[in-house]
Amino acid sequence: AARAAGLPCLSPMALIAERAVLPPLRVRSDAAPPDGARSAEALGLALCAAALALHLAGLSATPSRGVLGALTLIAAAEAIFGLRAAPAVLAAARRAGVGRR
Repeated sequence: AARAAGLPCLSPMALIAERAVLPPLRVRSDAAPPDGARSAEALGLALCAAALALHLAGLSATPSRGVLGALTLIAAAEAIFGLRAAPAVLAAARRAGVGRR
């Protein structure tokens, strides 16, 4: 959640990369991930939270499994085909007036 909120300094992988991997390579570091990376994390967090809320609401397992299925399809499409759904969802949310501009 912290990484999705824009705090990459809390990422264990970012800390390892900046403190152990990059100094011997003498490579300049850009600590902030691109906006698309954060939006993908935020989309995953939102879908997981929605699935948990549906489950805790006492509904049947079908709605929460549907949300988790959508998350799985989005992640598989990105991993296999390189399709990035999160930036499109972020752009649609911004057009609807949600989030920062």
